Amino acid sequence: MTFTIDRKQKFIEARNFVVYYGHGQADLMSRRDIAIVEPAGQTEQGLRDMQESGTLIFAYVSITEVPVYDPLKALLRDGDYLKLNGKIVSNEEYETMVADLRSSNWTGLLLHRIGGYLRNSNYDGIFMDTISNVEWPSLPAGMRAEQQAAAIELVKRIRKLHPNHLIIQNNGLETLCVETAPYIDGICWENPDFVHPETYSWHETVRKRLKRLVADNDLRILFLQEKSVTSKNGLDSALEWVKRENYLHYLSASHYLEVDSN
Repeated sequence: MTFTIDRKQKFIEARNFVVYYGHGQADLMSRRDIAIVEPAGQTEQGLRDMQESGTLIFAYVSITEVPVYDPLKALLRDGDYLKLNGKIVSNEEYETMVADLRSSNWTGLLLHRIGGYLRNSNYDGIFMDTISNVEWPSLPAGMRAEQQAAAIELVKRIRKLHPNHLIIQNNGLETLCVETAPYIDGICWENPDFVHPETYSWHETVRKRLKRLVADNDLRILFLQEKSVTSKNGLDSALEWVKRENYLHYLSASHYLEVDSN
C-alpha cells in the first residue's frame, strides 16, 4: 500500500475531526482522526506528534479573503482585489478584503503558500476556506460567474500540483461543489441553519446534492458547528443528519479557538 492510498484511506475511514485556529494543543488534537488547524499556531514538533499518533492534519487556507495581518497582504496590488462599483469588496464581520481570483498575482501567491504547507511542512492536505464567497448573491451575475470559473480552475491546479494530498472545500454548496467535486476529497458544511423553517427546503436540496456527489466522487462530508450560533434543535437536527448520511461532526467554541477534550 502506498502512502497516497493510505492517506486517502485514512480519510475515508476517519470517525471524527477537530477544527482549531489557536496555538498548540497538539496533545488534544492527537485524539482525533482529522485536525484542521491554522498553520501559524502550530510548531513542527506539534505537527510531528499529531501525525505520529495517526492524525491527518489539514492546513487552513483562506482562498478569497485577506486579513490585515496576512503577510501576503504586503505583496498585493490594488488590482489584485475584487471591486464592485470601484470599491474593494470586503467582509466587514471579519475585517477582511476580498481578492480577485482572476488575479494571477494572488493565485500565484496562494499556490506558493499551499505548496509550502504540503511539501515543506508536510501537511496531509488543505482546508479551503472563504472559497464559497464566489457564490455571494450580492455579486453581479457576470462577476459571480467569472469568480466561480476562476475558483474551479484554481482547484484544478491545486489537484494537479498535489495529487497525493487531500483537499477539503468549506461550503460552496450551491453550484461550486458540483464543479469542484471531482478534484477534492471532502466538503465541509459550516454552521447549517436548522432553525428557520424557510431554509428547510434548501437544506434538503443540498442534502440530496451532496448525496449524489458522494456517490459519484467518493467524498466525505463534514458538519461543522459553533456553539454560539447553534441551538439545541439545530444540534439535534445536525446529529440526526450525521447518523443518517454518515457525515462527520464537530461542535466547537466560537471562532474555533478551543479544543474539545472529549
